[in-house]
Amino acid sequence: MVGEGRWVLVRAGDGKALQGLRQELAEQDLATQEMPGSAIAVGLAGGEAVAATVVGVLRDWIHRRRSPERVELVVGEGTRTVERATVDAEVGAIEAFLVGR
Repeated sequence: MVGEGRWVLVRAGDGKALQGLRQELAEQDLATQEMPGSAIAVGLAGGEAVAATVVGVLRDWIHRRRSPERVELVVGEGTRTVERATVDAEVGAIEAFLVGR
């Protein structure tokens, strides 16, 4: 994907909304890059602490937005869908997915 290390690709149907998410992630000093197809890449260097930050920002962002109601996370060959309705209950599982547990 982008550079070395572990990255997560975040996909959503709305490119403009993703720009807001990218800005919020950058405010947390996380590496981000715009990708083709309504997606951004987020660097996961830093392991569990960074994963917790990414999930916290994503959770807050998805709750504040009317659309999209779901985003897709891709790490390597794995994919996980995060939905507004279940994100709070799945925080630990999403963090584990991001760090590869």
